[in-house]
Amino acid sequence: MDHRSYTYQAFISYRHIKPDMDIAKELHRQIESYSIPSTLKKRLGIKKMGKVFRDQEELPTSADLGMDIQHALEESNWLIVICTPRLPASKWCMKEIDAFIAMGKEDHILTLLVEGEPEESFPPQLRFRTIDGVKVEVEPLAADVRSTDPKEMLKKLKVEKLRILAPILGVSFDDLKQRAKEQRLRNIAKISAATSLLLAAFGLYAINRNAIIAKERDNSYRNEMLLLLEKSTLATRQGDKIAASIHALDALEISSKIQHDQEETLQNALESSMYANLGDEISYIKNNNMILTDLTFSPTGDRLLAIANTNSAVLIDPYDGEMLFTVNNNLEPLGSVGFSKDGQQFFTICHWENSLTIWDSNNGEKLWEYKMEDRESWVLGFASFTSTPDQMVIKEEDRLLLWNTATNQEEVLMEDLQSFATRYASVTVSDDGKILGLLGDLDGKIHIWDLENKGTWTLDDKDDRYEEMLAFNADGSLLASSSGPTVEIWNMNSRQIFFSYEMTSGDVTDMSFSPSQNLLALSSTLSVDLLDLEEEEINQKIDSEMLENQICRSTFSPDGSYLLIHQWGFRLYDVETGVLLTDFYDLKGSDAIFHRNGSLLLSTENGHVGAFATPDNATVTTMPDYDEPLFFTPRFTPPDDKEIQLETNHVSDPTFGSAPPQMYSSPDGIFLALAHSDGFVEIWKIGSSNRALYGIAEHTLPVTDMIFHEGLMASASKDGRVMLFDLELGQIRSVIPATGAVDRLEFSPDGRKIMIFCSQQQEALVFDTQQAIHLFTLKSKDPMINDMGFDRNNTQAVLINGDGSAEIGKLFSQQDLLLDAINNRIHKTRKEY
Repeated sequence: MDHRSYTYQAFISYRHIKPDMDIAKELHRQIESYSIPSTLKKRLGIKKMGKVFRDQEELPTSADLGMDIQHALEESNWLIVICTPRLPASKWCMKEIDAFIAMGKEDHILTLLVEGEPEESFPPQLRFRTIDGVKVEVEPLAADVRSTDPKEMLKKLKVEKLRILAPILGVSFDDLKQRAKEQRLRNIAKISAATSLLLAAFGLYAINRNAIIAKERDNSYRNEMLLLLEKSTLATRQGDKIAASIHALDALEISSKIQHDQEETLQNALESSMYANLGDEISYIKNNNMILTDLTFSPTGDRLLAIANTNSAVLIDPYDGEMLFTVNNNLEPLGSVGFSKDGQQFFTICHWENSLTIWDSNNGEKLWEYKMEDRESWVLGFASFTSTPDQMVIKEEDRLLLWNTATNQEEVLMEDLQSFATRYASVTVSDDGKILGLLGDLDGKIHIWDLENKGTWTLDDKDDRYEEMLAFNADGSLLASSSGPTVEIWNMNSRQIFFSYEMTSGDVTDMSFSPSQNLLALSSTLSVDLLDLEEEEINQKIDSEMLENQICRSTFSPDGSYLLIHQWGFRLYDVETGVLLTDFYDLKGSDAIFHRNGSLLLSTENGHVGAFATPDNATVTTMPDYDEPLFFTPRFTPPDDKEIQLETNHVSDPTFGSAPPQMYSSPDGIFLALAHSDGFVEIWKIGSSNRALYGIAEHTLPVTDMIFHEGLMASASKDGRVMLFDLELGQIRSVIPATGAVDRLEFSPDGRKIMIFCSQQQEALVFDTQQAIHLFTLKSKDPMINDMGFDRNNTQAVLINGDGSAEIGKLFSQQDLLLDAINNRIHKTRKEY
């Protein structure tokens, strides 16, 4: 057929709905923009495909095709029908097909199957023909782009369009496809050749540029590493050793990507962040100047909830001390907070407004609110989540109920509480949220609800005493009740009392079960009694002579090894021995809670919340007997020459007396120092000159000791300062203030640490020698000190008491052991390094 005898090469018939119209539009573009292979251009005598007609407007409501459409059909060589199950329902598309067939161009109809099966998408005019008076089914020439993904349809169209173009151009599909492939390969070859030339031209430039980029990347890594090391050192000095460890670990990870000379600085940063005396602050909460109280951990320990003095509650990441978000739904101060048993929700109560709000622990979104309108303040009291999802126990002034947060339905457990208790009705829920206990001061009975199995019963000791306090153990199998000084322990399975105890030091003020559930701590105003529930006897008794102040309450550590007693301050005791481990008497505060990593969170009265080292994460301990030899730094090594003449021009201040200078030397015999009676120090380098190499006027009182390690000299003085002097650079590296007059110094075997002994204070301070950071203190209670120093394996700092016991500071000279200890302290909250 003559390609030039038609205005349009093709007419596209389609429904004006998606995806039909999108495919039609894209097919229109691809046909008109198709580049005919050059060999075909010569053979066919055409240069381009020509125009395609596509009606872009829905046809008007009319019985006939418009004149424009009729004319376009007459001037089109081919009809392309976009076939979907919607096509046969379009009378206008059907009229277009009928008109094209009536023009005698039935053999020039092509189809593009977009959706559905052929029998439902192809109209009858295309599926059937009448041949010799017989109606037979035929298969239209069709391209297929069917897919559930519109993008995939368009991708298929790039190939399937060739099935449309092949009959239009009068060639086979395979021929056209092969020619397209050959053209693509020729294009790739041209691009490859051009690319090769470009690569050759810019090869040297790229190599040079890559080297510059690599250098800039390494400098960036190095600067980031140094910044992190600086942050680590600052955090250590500020007492935030958890943050210091994290910064140092990040710096260590970056260091593995570059070559550097900071190995010693990295090791010092990691080590400095790890050391802690018992009771040292190792981390703190960034409280943004808010006063935080009522500290509560989530069940998993990864969230810390607190009440702030801004009528709000704060959710905190306890591992880095950062606040996650603050929630506020009240104009008045909050009274209590708590987590759900799975930790996914938490509640806040404002007693002044009688409102309870439940929040999402992950994002702080407000979920539900329970509010008592038109009631006096403090009608809403106790609340706690139960083990059942979306269920809470709520105690109001006159009733006890269960509230289903999801349905907002209430189930009243007990009404008229005011007749049950004249002063109060005490409510407690077991830690697992399964058992609820209620007592009042009128009937003397304990009312119990099994919230999981929906059971209820009453415990009655028949003694006509009014119970005042209840406490469940962790799983609700035991219940302690108190009345004045008397305590009764109930077995919740048998519902019988199996043990009674009477405190001799006054009424019970607090009751707390140990995590192992075999001990019960009973607090009074004068003592804490630890009851062994298995042996049914006193395990330990910590009395008022040890405590000196009235007791408020006591708390077990997570493993039950330690007991924190809250008085005006806080004191930590060993449960097994009853020995006082450390006190925080100066930290007057309102709240204390054990951190899951073993440290102790204390909320002080000025709003500061610090995490303090317990025996679990302190690196200083006491050893009953110590008989290992210690590393000793020699003070004077005679020079090889029998006689050395030294010239000194310093005249000591006569106010310090006429005592002769003290002479010290480095172990290698290279440096010799003279310490004058007024604290002035002169240093000579043997064999170079008889005149002093350095003169140092740092000390204001006589020098008491001097030691050397390689290129470093340390001198101590009665002025309470230790000078570290770099002999190679000829300058003071640092001046370390001690707690009093310094009597003796010792270097560690590797010279990276120094021990400073102050006999009047009966303590030895351990510092690192690179940045003069205080690592820990060895404090003796024995006035007699036998020896001090470092062990020869460089694993311990030791202060040996007169009775043979020793204060031991653990050292982490091996990096693998150090990293294990750090990851253990921060409890694997970040990836391990």
